[in-house]
Amino acid sequence: MHIRYVYLLSGLLAYLVAAPIAIQFLPQADYVLVDLALVLVLVAGVRSLMGVRWMFRIGVTLAVSWVTLEVVYLFSQVEALVIIVLLVALVFVALVGFIAMRDVLYGGEVDQNRLMGAMCVYLLIGLAWAFIFTLIHVVSPTSFEGIAGSTTDAHAKAIQFLYYSFVTLTTLGYGEITPASPVAQTLAYMEAVSGQFYLTILVAALVGMLLSRGQSSKASRA
Repeated sequence: MHIRYVYLLSGLLAYLVAAPIAIQFLPQADYVLVDLALVLVLVAGVRSLMGVRWMFRIGVTLAVSWVTLEVVYLFSQVEALVIIVLLVALVFVALVGFIAMRDVLYGGEVDQNRLMGAMCVYLLIGLAWAFIFTLIHVVSPTSFEGIAGSTTDAHAKAIQFLYYSFVTLTTLGYGEITPASPVAQTLAYMEAVSGQFYLTILVAALVGMLLSRGQSSKASRA
C-alpha cells in the first residue's frame, strides 16, 4: 500500500506541536524557520498528489512568496505585510487542502491511506481557519476577546488563533478566547458546523466504505 499521506500527516502534527514551543522559547528570528518547515512539509507532502503541473507551480509560487514575505516582515516590521502574508498563507493552505480533498474523494479504492488523507484535510481545515481568524484580528483587533500579548506580535497571535481554531473546529469551546464582533461570531459557528459536517459525512462515509469492503472480501473468501 502506498502510504504517501504518512509524511504529510506527520509533518502537520509535528508543526502543530513545534510551533507553540517555538513561539514560547525561541527568538523571534527563528519563527520564520518554523513557518519555512511548514511550507516544506506541505509542498513535499502534496507533490505526489498534484497531477496537474500548473497547479503545482502555483503552489510553489505561493510557498516561496509566503517565506519571502515572512523574511521581509521580520526585518522591516511593516505591519501592512502581515495582512499580505496571511492572505498568501491562507490561499496556499487552501490549495493544499483542495488537492488533498480531491485525492481523498476521487483517489480510487478506499483504504487506510485515504483515511489518513482525510485526517490531513481535517488538520488543514483547522489551519486555514486559524489564518482567517488571525486576519480578522489584524484588520479589526476588537473582533476577539481574550487574546494575550501585544497586538503587533503577529506570530504569537497566529498561534493563539491556531489553538482557538481547533477548539472551535472540534466544538470543545473552552471559552478563554471569544468572538466579539458579528463577523467573528459568524465565522466561529461556520467553522464549528463545517467541522461537524466533515466528520459526520465524509469521514464516516469513508470508514463505512472501508468496513464494507473488508466484509465483502471476507465473504468472497468464505
